[in-house]
Amino acid sequence: MSTVLSSELREKVMREYRVIIRSLLDTNSQEIVENASLSHAAVILEEMVRHAKTSFIAVAQSLNKDAWNDQVVQALAEAKQRGVDIDLLVTNQDNASLAHLNDWDFSVRKCIRKISEKVRESGIHLENFAVMDRKALRFEVDKEHASAVFCANSPEAATTILKHFQCLKEEAIPLGTCP
Repeated sequence: MSTVLSSELREKVMREYRVIIRSLLDTNSQEIVENASLSHAAVILEEMVRHAKTSFIAVAQSLNKDAWNDQVVQALAEAKQRGVDIDLLVTNQDNASLAHLNDWDFSVRKCIRKISEKVRESGIHLENFAVMDRKALRFEVDKEHASAVFCANSPEAATTILKHFQCLKEEAIPLGTCP
């Protein structure tokens, strides 16, 4: 009984969290929200993609299914169909972190690039982050615990992150066929 209750409670909390994130995006809020779990990351990523009008970029250590779940992948495919520019860079390229990409829509898989060996060995910080429409962002401050900050409207911070992204992208390699 307690497992069912805790599961129901968890689902309720996540629904409420989603409502908060949507509201922040809908109102272009400049409020900064901390988040500290992969399930929070998944909600933020999905809502950012669903709200994207022009672009969505992300750098991810891996595209693991906890953060990049089926709902996020579906949102990416729908965004691509709406004409949203999508760019994803992956820093960890082992087969385990990329195995589920075969399930992804091909139009989205084409948007994925690997961070080059040269960049990974250079010592450049490879934080997990995402930027939507040059204003909304999620920036991970602790990869080990998926602890991050999210803001729906911070063009200055987004611009700084985008500059970092462009440097990484210049040296990135198209993923090609998924493992």
